[in-house]
Amino acid sequence: MHRRHLALLLAGGLVAAAAPAAAQEKWPTGPIRYVISAGPGGSPDVLARTISAHLERRLGAPVVVENRTGGGGNAAREYVASAAPDGYTLFGISGTESISRLLFGELPFPEDFYEPVIAAVGSQQVLAFHPPHQVDSVARLIELSKADPGSVSLASPSWGTTGQLGVLYLQEVAGVQFNPVVYRNATAAMPDVVAGHADGILVTLSAALPFIRDGSLRAVAVATPERAPALPDVPTFAESGYPDFAWTDWQGFAVPKGTPPEIVERLNAEVNAILQDPEARAQLETQGFTILGGPQSVAIEGLQKDYDIWAPIIRQYGIKAE
Repeated sequence: MHRRHLALLLAGGLVAAAAPAAAQEKWPTGPIRYVISAGPGGSPDVLARTISAHLERRLGAPVVVENRTGGGGNAAREYVASAAPDGYTLFGISGTESISRLLFGELPFPEDFYEPVIAAVGSQQVLAFHPPHQVDSVARLIELSKADPGSVSLASPSWGTTGQLGVLYLQEVAGVQFNPVVYRNATAAMPDVVAGHADGILVTLSAALPFIRDGSLRAVAVATPERAPALPDVPTFAESGYPDFAWTDWQGFAVPKGTPPEIVERLNAEVNAILQDPEARAQLETQGFTILGGPQSVAIEGLQKDYDIWAPIIRQYGIKAE
């Protein structure tokens, strides 16, 4: 994401904040599609279904989640890029949406095809292992990897995720070599790690939490600056001796570029209200998310922050989506 692109997005947000509310009274009058690039069961799907259930009650219109997988997320991107900018299409995004051009190069739709609406939740990355494996701490992982480079296999959910990039980032921070194994998505990766076909995984907490809770996986560390509320006994990487290995993932949604600013403003307001609702908060926190929210500018600035973290790793390793 270029600085100019960020400036344009910020300018768009200011226009949205100043827009009249007239069009809000006419919208919505029909179903809204909430398009995500992940399959069922992954954290984007969990978030979309939770938010959509509350959003449709507030808007008085159906909000239907559509899983458009394929092409490393580009099936969903292309669909949203061609959708009418009328408020009836939402696009699930995370901070790593900003690096898609680095991963794919030229694509048949413009880079700025979407406008961020909100960064709704934070989603910690957790490092977890198949319980029979001897890694029970970050220190043990690094010790084994230094003694026998490439001996520990670390799975990640797909190309270009912070799981995949985080494995490479940890190699750099710790000065070790892992055996990275990249799957097509979290749904495909989790059973292999649970079965011991891969030693461990770096993945979004919401995808791993059910397996951690039932003892199928052992959580070793989380990659956020603070401990995860859902795993209060699991240390951060900073507490484990690697203070530079920390970031906060976030997820939310966008709309096609050109969507009326008053609709963008209302969507932001409605989701912020949902995030303050005790029932919705409890659902999201139980699923391993932390509550974020805030103005549109938080999402826009978050995209730039993620670009600044992950672009150097992508360039260093020459990563291209597969």
